[in-house]
Amino acid sequence: MDKGEFFLKKILDNLPDIIFLLSRDFTVIYANQKAKDEGFCEGKKCYDNRREYHNICENISQCIVKEVIDSGKCFTNELKIPFGKETKYIQVTSTPIVSKKKLLTTY
Repeated sequence: MDKGEFFLKKILDNLPDIIFLLSRDFTVIYANQKAKDEGFCEGKKCYDNRREYHNICENISQCIVKEVIDSGKCFTNELKIPFGKETKYIQVTSTPIVSKKKLLTTY
């Protein structure tokens, strides 16, 4: 890891938000420390990381990652997720990572 990568990783690991990078097949290829603390593991599919997200993934129309992959545009959505006896509302933003007008991946 070079100095720039190390510096960027330190910045991302110190953010209070969950940040992860997905491949086009929904595999987590990078997770910051907050994401890891919340149970996201690199190498697993995003929907396999947290049981609570399976109900979102069952309805693919709610998956903003799929929208980003299909359109190449950034999307934000508020999701209602049941966590045990509680319901949590989370804001999810997915942004394409593009190189020379080719979609590489998304986060």
